[in-house]
Amino acid sequence: MQGVPIRYAGSVVMPPEKAAPPVRWPADKVVRRDLASLIPSARNARTHGPAQVAQIARTIERFGWTNPVLVDEGGEIIAGHGRVMAAKELGLDQVPVMVAAGWTSEQKRLYALADNRIALSAEWDDAILAAELRSLSEIADLSLAGFGADEIDKILAKTEGPDKLDDVSDELPGAAALKDWINFDSTLPWNIPPIRADLLAPWPDKEVKAWASDEDVFPDDGESWYVWNFRLGSVRGLPADRKILGFYTDDTRFECMWDETPKWVAKILNVGFRVAISPNYSMYMGEPRAVHLWATYRARWVGRYMQEAGIALIPDVNWADAASFEYCLLGIPENAPAISVQLQTLNTPDEIARAVSGVQMVARKLRPQTLAVYCGPTGHKVIQAASLPADVRVVLVESRTSVRRKVIKEKYHGRSDLR
Repeated sequence: MQGVPIRYAGSVVMPPEKAAPPVRWPADKVVRRDLASLIPSARNARTHGPAQVAQIARTIERFGWTNPVLVDEGGEIIAGHGRVMAAKELGLDQVPVMVAAGWTSEQKRLYALADNRIALSAEWDDAILAAELRSLSEIADLSLAGFGADEIDKILAKTEGPDKLDDVSDELPGAAALKDWINFDSTLPWNIPPIRADLLAPWPDKEVKAWASDEDVFPDDGESWYVWNFRLGSVRGLPADRKILGFYTDDTRFECMWDETPKWVAKILNVGFRVAISPNYSMYMGEPRAVHLWATYRARWVGRYMQEAGIALIPDVNWADAASFEYCLLGIPENAPAISVQLQTLNTPDEIARAVSGVQMVARKLRPQTLAVYCGPTGHKVIQAASLPADVRVVLVESRTSVRRKVIKEKYHGRSDLR
């Protein structure tokens, strides 16, 4: 008899009790039901605006249906009103449903509130969240995860290094030079500030790679140097003595280098950068010449400022068309140890032809010892077509975007949807 102890040689042994029947959960059974048969609850306190419904619809399109709608036995929705609205926007006929069988009115009303409210009580781990946002930013549309650009910037700003001059150690080289403004004497046209020839950096003898963040996926190999592009990904794991600061990203990330130069140069020094490529303020075809000159002036001024703060410089050259050759080389010393150019977004024959002409012009007029080319696959073709002088050493650095796409696609077995 169940529960009656049995004696064996002085010991008391309780017989095993029968296992309780498993609890039945709504999620035990998911079925598809006609969308038209589902009834919105009049007590639903959660609202869903058009923008959010569109966002939910995009996630369904991208990932499929991952969270069944919870309904009662009569088809009234308990949880999932937003998903049902998105399904209507997508023109779906049926949706996955789970039924809360036997629930009382109190249970249904209480769960409807709990489903929406309890998730709001969770908190983010800012460091992990920022790392994920940085990692995914190059391969995915983060709006699918519900994050807007302004929100992402605020999250990333929380995890950046110190942002005050007071936080920079007095022992850091050049710290005393961090003034709000420096007038650099210039005899060049338009008073373009000259880069100092005595504070230029040579190109490393070792291989140089783009730092792609995510040290677990793109680990330091212990020998290579790395170009870390300003405010693009984490510096975690970046080798202290083998790193170069670059600006090969969209201008919006480094406009602050002109707007608040001392603040950001202090941050650069504080994280240990002693070599930098000068900023690459963009020039576009069709822009007024004044805009091109403004880009050139700022690139030279910020580069010279970094030199005065103790950062050895690798000058960058940027151009738009043949007319821009009049001023895009101003302020850059001839026979520099290294000069850098970037050839990333070349999509048309005209763009490729202008890239070939620009690279030839840099090599012919400036004669650098090393010409570093930060590029994607098309950049390799440009260098082959340019037939540069034999005494100019050409080094190709595969761009961060190209590296991340290649490695992550390999990691996920060649998935073509990672763009």
